[in-house]
Amino acid sequence: SEVCVIASMESVEDVRALETRIQSLIADDGMEVRAFPAAWYNRLVDERFRVPIGDDASLCFLVLSHGAAFWDAVKRFVVASKQTRDPVDAFSASVFRRIEDELREFAAESVLECEFKDLIRREPKVLMQTMGHASGAARYYQVHDVCDPSDDEAMRTHFGDGAATKRRIGVAVHPRFGGWFAFRGVVVLPGVACPAEMQFSEPIDVLPDVDERARVIDEFNFRHVHTAWRDCIPVA
Repeated sequence: SEVCVIASMESVEDVRALETRIQSLIADDGMEVRAFPAAWYNRLVDERFRVPIGDDASLCFLVLSHGAAFWDAVKRFVVASKQTRDPVDAFSASVFRRIEDELREFAAESVLECEFKDLIRREPKVLMQTMGHASGAARYYQVHDVCDPSDDEAMRTHFGDGAATKRRIGVAVHPRFGGWFAFRGVVVLPGVACPAEMQFSEPIDVLPDVDERARVIDEFNFRHVHTAWRDCIPVA
């Protein structure tokens, strides 16, 4: 549906100023924020996973967490709120409410990582790893970043025997924190148009070796609980 633009960022500097405003609000919570127009994400996904608020021009802010500061913030939240059921999701929701309140003049709305459009199939509203790539926050490595998935010989070379019969999803890697981070959600300003001059920057490629990409993808898919995939780069 058509969105009425209620405001416009006059320049990239205006976007960065708003990004800094949000960052200062959540800095003590071990979180970071990345601004991007919805179009950068929408062009990478099927229709059903497009940002459900606003349109392609809408300004979005991806929020992710990392490090001990985040877990300290969760602990403080649990002590203060006595929230023991799904404390991480509850804390994240409280942070997004804070951001929405801070940006109420822009009619900000959020989509959290823990929200599903179909609970039975656990189909998410948006694809956070893809959004991480679109925002430039973290590079999303998929099988096609290793070799052609339709080439059985190449798949065996990089992923081992029987590789073609196993389904693998991709894995996002942060340039500073490796796998030791999590996407928490996205804040959308549906009526705020992103300036046309804002340029997409490819996320940093921290795994240039294709065999290392293959190893991390397999660790993430088949040995996820062992967390070795998270240590794919030296963590800052």
